Amino acid sequence: ALRCITPRTPLPGVLAGVLRGLSVSGDVQIVAAGDGDPLFSGAEHAAIEAAGLAHGGILRPKSQLGNLFAAAAPVQLALAAALAARHHGVPVVADCFGPGAEQAAFVVEAA
Repeated sequence: ALRCITPRTPLPGVLAGVLRGLSVSGDVQIVAAGDGDPLFSGAEHAAIEAAGLAHGGILRPKSQLGNLFAAAAPVQLALAAALAARHHGVPVVADCFGPGAEQAAFVVEAA
């Protein structure tokens, strides 16, 4: 799912819209994009709750790896794939949110 931030759309609303646009329900694992910024992390947390995602756990790779900028989304998706393979049957949501106008999230499931 992909959405764009506009001057009239608050960040939490855009992030929640992205997550609500995913075809996923029930328990999920989440690979979050938060990098320690309290304002952004608060918006991300509010979006996860507003989207109604019941999560069995949240992995925040940027807290260990730092902000990887353009490489962040590929790292998040690789971690989501590893989690999906490990927890077969539990979808993993990678919310690849960031400072830009375009915000995206992906659902990764084991084959």
